[in-house]
Amino acid sequence: MTSEIRVNKLTNRSGLTTTTFTNSGVDVVGVATAFNFKTGTSNLHNLGIEIAGINVLGADTPIGTGSTIYDDGGARFSGVVTATSFSGSGANLTSLPAANLTGALPAISGANLTGVGASFGNSSINTSGIITATSFHGNGANLTGIGATGTIIQTIRKSLASNFVTSSTSFQDVTGLTQAITLSNANNKVIVTACLAMVGYGDRDRRPVTALFHTNTSSSNQFTEMYAGEYHTGDSGSYSYGGHTHYVIDTPGSTSRTYKIGFKGLDGSTVHLYGKTGNVDMSYIVLQEISQ
Repeated sequence: MTSEIRVNKLTNRSGLTTTTFTNSGVDVVGVATAFNFKTGTSNLHNLGIEIAGINVLGADTPIGTGSTIYDDGGARFSGVVTATSFSGSGANLTSLPAANLTGALPAISGANLTGVGASFGNSSINTSGIITATSFHGNGANLTGIGATGTIIQTIRKSLASNFVTSSTSFQDVTGLTQAITLSNANNKVIVTACLAMVGYGDRDRRPVTALFHTNTSSSNQFTEMYAGEYHTGDSGSYSYGGHTHYVIDTPGSTSRTYKIGFKGLDGSTVHLYGKTGNVDMSYIVLQEISQ
């Protein structure tokens, strides 16, 4: 025989708990004890809580003493959070060990860095301190204090390939010894060294003469002038011979300069300026740029 009791309210005799039965459920005032409470896919039982989703209704939800889920969508943890991956902005992360950073890292702007002793532009670094690197690349024209005065920056050498012969009594341009130089700085100096070997046939007054010029063989551009000093009379006739060394420290005042050798004979005698003999350079000119 089946019995059925229908009530709409049960009240504990001590008045501490009231259970009301409604058309949609059971309302309990006080403590309700059961092995399991279930709604949908969520379960509340003696082993824990199984919840398909947490809906925070207008308030923050503390979880224990170290975690809180906020109604703005954020979560705060005072302990350690472990996960297989994290997604989103890491702008506020701190104390990340550099050794643990892997993969391609994004470009970082240093425009707002402070306390580093330098300012960073789009293509430059301005610093009052010291920059140390294994190498530097680019134009160093504006670098200062990188070398002492007197440093040799470049050396150019040119030799006379073949004999130069003239009987003129005015200086002739020995084109085979004309040499130009381009300086790295207009304030720099040029050391000019010309070593010349020559011979002139005739009496002692008909000697070879050499001179050093810049730009052209005009007397206004002349640096030095030298005469052959040795004179010999023998079976082959009379002749004068010798070697001249012209040495000048020039200050061009510009970034380019051309140097020339002038050659002539006294009293119209035929004179010879020796060129290369075998593998030996008999006459040559050397230009050296010196930093200032």
